[in-house]
Amino acid sequence: MRGFLLAGTTELPGWLLVSGLTINVLIVIYLIVLLRHNRVISALIKQRESEIADARAMLEKVSSEDKLTGLANRTTLEQRLQVECRRAQREFSPLTLAVIDLDNLKGYNDRFGYEAGDECLQQVAALLKQKVSRPGDLVARLASDQFALLLPSTNEHSRHFADGLRQAIEALAITHADAPSGVMTSSLGIVTLQPSADLLPERALDMALQQLQRAKSLGGNRAEYFAERSDEPPVTLSY
Repeated sequence: MRGFLLAGTTELPGWLLVSGLTINVLIVIYLIVLLRHNRVISALIKQRESEIADARAMLEKVSSEDKLTGLANRTTLEQRLQVECRRAQREFSPLTLAVIDLDNLKGYNDRFGYEAGDECLQQVAALLKQKVSRPGDLVARLASDQFALLLPSTNEHSRHFADGLRQAIEALAITHADAPSGVMTSSLGIVTLQPSADLLPERALDMALQQLQRAKSLGGNRAEYFAERSDEPPVTLSY
């Protein structure tokens, strides 16, 4: 009879075919929705990863910079000083470190207020960033009234560069009634050390501070310099 399937036939009822097609369509729709959902999730994950990376970069920047001046802070200076001491020993090149102290900044703050003192520090910081611009050089704020310059592969000519910085700071003409010259001045201690086993970060900083103290004890507004000598002077870069 035509109303029934013969034994062994491969024909399926129409309702079963429609059901199968419907299920396939639903599966395809589900896969499409799932794929779109995965894309949305992937985009959200990438966005979150980017936000986390930005936050980390900002945190590293904050932790490595002085908030007032935007210069590197003391921690960053000490880290870089260790790196540059090792580099100088590997490459057999001298290393120069200078410490700059603003003369009687405390008296300036007492007379004009700390806001004016902060503006003074910012002006000097901007000047130093402008003057010290070679790749690898570093300008840092060492203390409340002190800055430091780390100058790799720099020889004894750095004393002239440092004294030029002293003159440039004085030329800013920041009024300081308690100063002998009537404007803010600075004192500098500079050392140029050779790449020996004694080239250690702590020694370099201590020696620069000793030269600074000498400049201060001689009345300030001057640069005191010490350079180690080598029997075989290495190839160096100068300002």
